[in-house]
Amino acid sequence: MEIYGKIKQKIREISDSSKGGVSAVFTAEVASVSGETCTVRLEDLSVSDVRLRAVINQGAEKLLITPKIGSYVLVADLSGGNYRDLAVVSYSEIESMEYKDAQGFEITVKGGKMSVKNGSYGIKQALDELIDAIGRLTVTTGTGPSGIPINKAEFDAVKEKIGGLLI
Repeated sequence: MEIYGKIKQKIREISDSSKGGVSAVFTAEVASVSGETCTVRLEDLSVSDVRLRAVINQGAEKLLITPKIGSYVLVADLSGGNYRDLAVVSYSEIESMEYKDAQGFEITVKGGKMSVKNGSYGIKQALDELIDAIGRLTVTTGTGPSGIPINKAEFDAVKEKIGGLLI
């Protein structure tokens, strides 16, 4: 049997609904999003409670991709043909992405910005604190402490640019 025939046979085996496989994948438009589910439209039919994560109870690690409303997604039937357990498996456009692990590490991408945190402390907070500390820098001189750096405005401009990249 040629390779394409083998691929076709393997897909049939995997998608056999009697074995709990995926029985259908279809394209739908995202109508709304709420938490980890969304409502999609199939022409004039609205389907609610479509999961955004195909895996349930994945442990403490979590990857949640939220599609843009009005965009298109591929939805898979995970229930073996009765269409009671649907999950998004691919996205045409995303609104946001969040990843969290068991140790408290988090990455969020949303609105053209990114956040990276470990617990409650993030990169943006650390950089803001560093730039603020540089802006308050004084040096001891023979006549007493110096004033704030004469280029403090440059540091403030860098802080503003960081705010445009990081949440």
